[in-house]
Amino acid sequence: MLKEIQSSDIFVDQLICGSHGMAACEAMSFGKPVLCYLMPELFESGLPSECPIVNTNPSNLEENLIRLITDGKLRQETGLKSRLYVEKYHNADNIAQELVSLFKNSLNS
Repeated sequence: MLKEIQSSDIFVDQLICGSHGMAACEAMSFGKPVLCYLMPELFESGLPSECPIVNTNPSNLEENLIRLITDGKLRQETGLKSRLYVEKYHNADNIAQELVSLFKNSLNS
């Protein structure tokens, strides 16, 4: 699967569920633009506003795909933002440090 994602230009994730999955994170780690439906509640509950996922649902899928397919610069910029986003928010070392900190705080409480 990772080879397929790596060889793609654009990754389409979940268009109805309202949240992205691990496959979207994998695609972003390869610097791919990701199209996925993100429900507004995700942003209200803490999803960073800088999330580069192109918010897409079945009614605007064609429009968003055409825009990314025909605009190579946009595709490249979105892919770069995707990689940087994953490095910042899904970095295993950072997440491990946050978990250690949470555990230490809960033990000290």
